[in-house]
Amino acid sequence: MFITPVWATYLECFDNNELLKQVYEIEKNQSSEHFSNKGGFQSSNFDNSHFKEVILNETPKRLDKPLPPLKVFNWVNINRRGDCNTRHVHFYNNIFLSGVYYVKVPENSGNIKFWDPRGLLHHTLPEHDFYFDGHEYEWIVPKPGMLLFFPSWLEHEVEPNESEEDRISISFNLAYA
Repeated sequence: MFITPVWATYLECFDNNELLKQVYEIEKNQSSEHFSNKGGFQSSNFDNSHFKEVILNETPKRLDKPLPPLKVFNWVNINRRGDCNTRHVHFYNNIFLSGVYYVKVPENSGNIKFWDPRGLLHHTLPEHDFYFDGHEYEWIVPKPGMLLFFPSWLEHEVEPNESEEDRISISFNLAYA
């Protein structure tokens, strides 16, 4: 009951070195957006038709129901030492799912945390402490090539990058076409 799915897979269909070149080219030609990023660079758009095609292909499916027609809206994130993304959601009424693809992930460059959507009251109850050690969130340690999908309403954040190298990811929303 009341599960919250987060889907994860690894992709080998991208040349991450080529994606890195594209990401840094975007950074040179765009000013950073300021949404959830605290420091770092967040573009307004990443226009790569191959990326969008792969994301649509990898979107989790149900065996008994076809996917609705979807469009991919994506952007790049560059988090340098100390940069992070604060707790947020991607909630708009036309978003089907949200996600992120990890291009470059140095060690200690920050985990993604997903917050338990059941609220604070749940965390004060004895069974939550007993069964779940009182955790208010779960985290995933990203790796290069990892692709995550999650509900757009699921609160999440990215821990600060503690490495000396950039962490590069491409985030996206799948919206009804």
